[in-house]
Amino acid sequence: MPKHRGNRPLMIYTSLIFIVAIVMVVVAFFGQKHLENAQLQQTERAEGISERASQLSEENRLLMELNQSLSAENDELTEQNTQITEQNAQLTKESEQNAKLYEVYTTLNKSGRSKARKLLEQIYTEDLTEYQKDFYDSLAKKCE
Repeated sequence: MPKHRGNRPLMIYTSLIFIVAIVMVVVAFFGQKHLENAQLQQTERAEGISERASQLSEENRLLMELNQSLSAENDELTEQNTQITEQNAQLTKESEQNAKLYEVYTTLNKSGRSKARKLLEQIYTEDLTEYQKDFYDSLAKKCE
């Protein structure tokens, strides 16, 4: 029996080394799996970031095109607004001149030539349209 007792610590020592080796292999396996998963996730994140950057770049390009078209449309509308404002001012001026000429006409028929002539002299003829000038001339002849 002494032989078995001498081999027993050796068996225990060998068993412990074997168990530790198996544990180390299992730990190394799981560590390797974890490392591979981490690298895969990092690669997926890098691809995701690249795809997202590409998507944002495309969206940015579309927004820039939209901005350019809206700027062009805004410029066109500003120009149209300016033209309409000028036309409105011109029509307002014509309307005022028409009102003055009408006043001269009614004064001529009601109050007489002298009062109508005074009103006619207050009208600035350079602002009159062609038709208004004709009417002005007609009124001027009647006031004489």
